[in-house]
Amino acid sequence: MIIGLVAMVVAAIVAANTTDIVRFSPFTAGEFVQRFTPLFLASLFVERTVEVFITSWRDLASMRLKDAQKQAKLAVTTPEGTPAAAGAQDALTTAQRALTDYQAETRRWAFAGSVFLGVIVAGLGVRAFGLFVDSGEFEDLRQAQRVAFHTMDVILTAGVLAGGSDALHQFVTTFTGFMTTTRKNLTGGGP
Repeated sequence: MIIGLVAMVVAAIVAANTTDIVRFSPFTAGEFVQRFTPLFLASLFVERTVEVFITSWRDLASMRLKDAQKQAKLAVTTPEGTPAAAGAQDALTTAQRALTDYQAETRRWAFAGSVFLGVIVAGLGVRAFGLFVDSGEFEDLRQAQRVAFHTMDVILTAGVLAGGSDALHQFVTTFTGFMTTTRKNLTGGGP
């Protein structure tokens, strides 16, 4: 909530002090894919790096929790009235909850790691919006607007990279499909 409020205030200040708009370069579907390929590759690297670190760090405890859940499931199938069956359902519920909590915490760590690496990659120059800006006209913008644009580009690119390569692939596929359909419709070869 606070971050959203701060973002809105910053956006209002930047908008109030900026009268120029950022112009994007025209591009074809092929150029779009070509421009997005480095971002897609960076996303693959970030995704795999996080997976390697998270797996090596959290996998043992996850396996133990899964084993405890499996043992609790077996205990639930024990005939009723035996000492092993009394409380077996509670043990299963506890084991399932522990595994779910652990998996949720692991996802939070993976997301944080992905965002962190995404910020580093974007800070090094692999960015989403910067790929499409007309660089000649961009240099004519005020310094504050260029800085704000680069800052938002880093933040948004970090989010895109943290989202993973599947999301990027789906976005590129949807866009190129749209461009192909539009071109066919404009040239008379439509549906």
